[in-house]
Amino acid sequence: MEKYDSIDANGNDLRLGDWVKVIAAPTTISNMPKDSKESFSRAIGETLQIEAFNDIGCIELDFYPKLRSFDTTWLEPFLCVRFRRYKKFSKRFQQKLQLSREFEVKDGT
Repeated sequence: MEKYDSIDANGNDLRLGDWVKVIAAPTTISNMPKDSKESFSRAIGETLQIEAFNDIGCIELDFYPKLRSFDTTWLEPFLCVRFRRYKKFSKRFQQKLQLSREFEVKDGT
């Protein structure tokens, strides 16, 4: 499987905590279930914070609370543009990162 660089559509580097604007959906969206299509459609044009990077370089975007949805999506970094770089992680984001780390330790990953 192809590994993606942490670079947005404009060539800017991306980091954990950066805010990105989703500019497109994956080309494979036509083969996805209806729920996934709706999720990607809601994300386009929105600014969301990068929660994590996976093994192949996709970024995790959490829709809550911004889009009032509990959806999370993984997206190729070139489908976004960096909107804002964090200066300091918010308390909410720090808590989410801590919970994520604790879950990984318990899960053994």
